[in-house]
Amino acid sequence: MAPSPILAEAPRAVALTGANGIVGQFVRRFLQAQDVEVHGLTREPAIAQSGGDAVNWHLGSMTDGESLRTLCAHADALVHCAFAHVPGRYRGGEGDNPGDFWRTNLGGTLNALESARQSGIRRVILLSSRAVFGSAADAPEKVADSTPTSPDTHYGALKVATETLAQRYSTPRDNFTVACLRPTGIYGMIDPPERSKWFAYARAALAGNAIVDVRSATEVHGLDVADAVYRLLTAAEVDVSGRSFNCSDLTVSTREIALGLAGLTDSDAPLPAAGEPPRNQMTCPGLRRLGWQPGGRERFESTLGELVHAAQSVTMFTSSSSTDIR
Repeated sequence: MAPSPILAEAPRAVALTGANGIVGQFVRRFLQAQDVEVHGLTREPAIAQSGGDAVNWHLGSMTDGESLRTLCAHADALVHCAFAHVPGRYRGGEGDNPGDFWRTNLGGTLNALESARQSGIRRVILLSSRAVFGSAADAPEKVADSTPTSPDTHYGALKVATETLAQRYSTPRDNFTVACLRPTGIYGMIDPPERSKWFAYARAALAGNAIVDVRSATEVHGLDVADAVYRLLTAAEVDVSGRSFNCSDLTVSTREIALGLAGLTDSDAPLPAAGEPPRNQMTCPGLRRLGWQPGGRERFESTLGELVHAAQSVTMFTSSSSTDIR
């Protein structure tokens, strides 16, 4: 999990919004492994009072400028992962209220940037998405960091606006550097395990049930996303200021997932079709120049094993908890 040699001074402490989200969990663990102090923002009073996960928790939200300023006052870098959306949906995350979706997320990003700048923070990383490239039928097969954006959803358009803010706020003369990271689909084990991507597939395989979804998509492990975040935090200013970086590793179909799980569980359920390969597959020249090397097939296969183990543990715990002891 150790990154390559640092190009700039590593942060002593990082302010992290969305610290309990999917990306946030991976980022905070990675930072802690590098002995970086993590200050997390949470809307849950119980978490703020618990002091758990070796995180310095601060109660508040991205729409609350005061709580963001308090968070940033304890750090010398900010990673903004918080994102408000309909549960389980990114594209379509606006639900039936796009106004609130834009006000909360774009307003929250502005609050984060202003709070960081006013607190003397010098490096900010904002989370964008591959959705900035859209998914139209005539979209290019491969897109690089510099490919023109063409969003076709509110989510994609919001992330383009986020990248525009990063360019506007990056002012080298003021030593304020903002960069964006564009992860594709993110997999890997998170807490609780049931929230992990493909967990339901692992349970289906253990039960001998067929996985019926037919899909092929680009993916990257959460630890590789966290590694990319750290590289952007520690890279030379000239290499990242105002820039957006693609972050993608491999293309995976539900057929490949089902096949891998079948080998781990002895399931003989029928396999789904492979599905059409996705368009707009991202190349990652910017991150590669910073020494980023994602885990590839080895990490993918290892994660399937972790999912099966977690699904077995959850099943055993559920069965044990439901046993009537007299």
